[in-house]
Amino acid sequence: MSGFWQFPRHDRQLFRKQAAARDARRGLVKRSTPRPALHAPRRLGKQPEPRAGRSVLDFEKYYERSKEHGYCVIVEPPGDGWRHVLTAGEIIQRLDRFPDPLLWRLHTVVLPTMTRKRQSMNCAGLQWGGTIYLYPVAEGRAEWSYSGRISPFDRHWFKKFGAIVKRRANHDIVSWPEQALRRYYREHVLIHELGHINDTRNNSVKQRERFANYFADFWGE
Repeated sequence: MSGFWQFPRHDRQLFRKQAAARDARRGLVKRSTPRPALHAPRRLGKQPEPRAGRSVLDFEKYYERSKEHGYCVIVEPPGDGWRHVLTAGEIIQRLDRFPDPLLWRLHTVVLPTMTRKRQSMNCAGLQWGGTIYLYPVAEGRAEWSYSGRISPFDRHWFKKFGAIVKRRANHDIVSWPEQALRRYYREHVLIHELGHINDTRNNSVKQRERFANYFADFWGE
């Protein structure tokens, strides 16, 4: 028998379809055009936005763009027993170091008042549309308690910025020295949420978080 053996034609076609489907699941599909640069804006279709006055999870206010260009910083009273980590001046000073294209979609940074509903979210920052929310912390030395164990990924970020992670019997406690906490908010939380604003490609929560973490790692200090 001369030559070499091959799959029958219909089997080869089936094999190619199966291989293409497998590569698509793994994200290995070849792109006909290169991905745009991280800071390059993409032209998107008109995306519906929530009406002013509606809220995220019933605790956050949606802000419309107040001016055609640039962004504004809104500072609310932090609430009894709470304090803001960064000042408006520190936020503006940090954001002004970014290239202009990365700030085109940002229109508002809010330092909100801590409420019971916001406290239940147990997060340092949030992004909604073109708005970034940076939440206050309790007065005195900042300590965050987690039920169970924090993930190795979060542990890496906390220790990178100087936090002290303590393990207890069934929970973890993260203690923040003042300068470490300020740096964490300035160089990670703020930039992480800005990364969400600049992420116009991903839809799933996992992919969006991965992009925002990469963005913060790339642009943070």
